[in-house]
Order: sequence, then structure tokens, then C-alpha cells
Amino acid sequence: KSIGKELYYNDKTKVGKIIDGDFKGEKVEGQADKVDFNLEKKSYIFTGNAEVIINGSTLKSQRIDVDDLNKKANIYGKYTIYCIRPDQTS
Repeated sequence: KSIGKELYYNDKTKVGKIIDGDFKGEKVEGQADKVDFNLEKKSYIFTGNAEVIINGSTLKSQRIDVDDLNKKANIYGKYTIYCIRPDQTS
């Protein structure tokens, strides 16, 4: 479900990297200059012009680290967050 200029993925370790592209997972999706991901640990690092959508909310920054296993996101540098209210989800 992910596309990019370059895509690397190891099926045994579930670790991959996307250069200049989009990542689409079960609950996390986004795009960046580089996306490092570990599907086993449900961790994702979006670096450079990052835009991530989690639970309908959009995060924008130069770097966004997502730990979906523990439901955390760390945003580095200047950022913008567009949130939706829980009653607006469908």
C-alpha cells in the first residue's frame, strides 16, 4: 500500500524504508522525504516535509515519530496539527 521513489522492505524483520513517498498502514498513513518503519513494533519515523494522519487528525512538521503500539507521536520542530472532534468520526 506504500509507494515512493525508492522502497526497501525486509519481509523477515518487517523493517522498511520509503524515499520520497507515501506510507499507508492500518491506522497510520502519511508522506515524507523519508519514512522508516517497523511493522512488527508499529513504529514509524517520517522525516522531511512530513505529513501524518492518525485517527483522522493531521500532523505536519519536519519530523514526526509515531509509536502506534503505545499510541504516542513525537513532533520535532515547528508543527501544525489539524484535529477532528471525536463526534465527527464515522
